[in-house]
Amino acid sequence: MRRPLSYPLLPVLIAIASRLYSIGLIALLPSTTPTWNRFVAWDATWYLRIARSGYHVAAAAQGPNGGQHDYAFFPAWPMMIRLGTLGFLPVEVVGVVLANLLFLAAAVVLYRVFATRFGTGAAGLGVALLAFSPPAYVFSMAYSESLFILLVALVFAWRAPVGRSLLAAGAAVTRATGIFLLAPAAVDLWRGRPRRAIGLSLGVVAGLGAWSLFVWQLTGNPLDWLYESAGWSPNRGVGALAVVIQQPDAVHVTWLAFAMLILGAAALSVLRDLELGSYSLAEVAVTMLAGTIYSIPRFALAGVSAFPELALRLRGRRAVILLVIFAVAQAFFILTVFGGAQREP
Repeated sequence: MRRPLSYPLLPVLIAIASRLYSIGLIALLPSTTPTWNRFVAWDATWYLRIARSGYHVAAAAQGPNGGQHDYAFFPAWPMMIRLGTLGFLPVEVVGVVLANLLFLAAAVVLYRVFATRFGTGAAGLGVALLAFSPPAYVFSMAYSESLFILLVALVFAWRAPVGRSLLAAGAAVTRATGIFLLAPAAVDLWRGRPRRAIGLSLGVVAGLGAWSLFVWQLTGNPLDWLYESAGWSPNRGVGALAVVIQQPDAVHVTWLAFAMLILGAAALSVLRDLELGSYSLAEVAVTMLAGTIYSIPRFALAGVSAFPELALRLRGRRAVILLVIFAVAQAFFILTVFGGAQREP
């Protein structure tokens, strides 16, 4: 009888296979966008610009609501890219390579977190469902998702309060959704673990506070990053969802269906693991209520507990079928994003 693949080999193999799959799809599927440009498009353009030249008071582009400012994007990811260039490597190459490597690390840490909280059987399938999910191609682009999910996974894998606090601060200066780590902090407090709760909360507050102080110094308003993010698109939250329901098309319905599936699984995961589940549910629910229809599927990736929950609920063959559906749907998502219509992820 063969022994199952052991940790960390299994998540490494899943991560490598999924990145080869996503990179192949991005590079080979028909598109009017030049091949390399697909890996550094949309938000990646902003992160790379910040990595090159920092933040600016003046608007860098014009959008539907007026000027678009680079401080809508949090600093940890462009700072990491800047450091990764070593002063001479091209930021585009560094951003793409780092995103793929960081996802590999995230898969290993998530496997450990999932195995501890959901069991080893669900851990491998959970990582695979995340890695091959429809919007998971962004883990191979110069986006911040790989770094953010790695930091979140480390928060839940780390036991020492000081380490968790520092990791939470890192997540909070990577994406605004790092604020949802306050949900497991509340769980820790309710369970009588005040040191863990305070450490996690202080990390989140320190991260967001430091970023707000920087924006205050730059623009004169510490919350300009929040206003800028909210004003990026005219159709957000409930209004955007209502448009999809009233005027459905195949693309938006598919994107919304994925987000709703992850939202439901995240809600169910709360019953299994309150700490990780409360973070995931808050992250997916609030981003659905505040994000655009274009960004909702991508943001749902950070609701990490939904994926092992799906693996447990479906079990065996049905979970594998969902994995195949996810992988096929990823090709559809990529065609949607980089095809003729070019809808931003």
